[in-house]
Amino acid sequence: MKGFTLLETIVALAIFLVLASAAATPFLLSRKMAELNAAVEESISLLVLARTRTLSSEEASVYGVHFEEGNATLFKGSVFAEGAADNRRAVFGSSVEVASINLLGGGTDVVFSRLSGETTQSGTVLFRLKANAEKEKILRIERTGVVRRE
Repeated sequence: MKGFTLLETIVALAIFLVLASAAATPFLLSRKMAELNAAVEESISLLVLARTRTLSSEEASVYGVHFEEGNATLFKGSVFAEGAADNRRAVFGSSVEVASINLLGGGTDVVFSRLSGETTQSGTVLFRLKANAEKEKILRIERTGVVRRE
């Protein structure tokens, strides 16, 4: 008699699923790391844009960036106003969170000075994967207004 028994089929399927799972894990981590890197890059872009708009005195105003757990928002003025028409929000991937915001003087906003581009809210913003807290990126905002990854 030729063919496979039900038990042989189940064992073969189980082996296949284990191998497929092992192969998919690095791919999923790679995708999540790409989301983490994208969140940091989007935040840097917003900070640079806020500083540039402030230094160029666009609309005779200062600009800043407000950080929350899952997003960052570029805003016009010295105080963040949720839902303002000028706000530009970057929403991070679902696997990324802003784990901590350590800015001088506390708070979650970085606002730049018109003449110098400096900020009194220098410090760090820590981004990490929700599922793996060991995978993190730090964004440092210098008093001069320069932003860099660590």
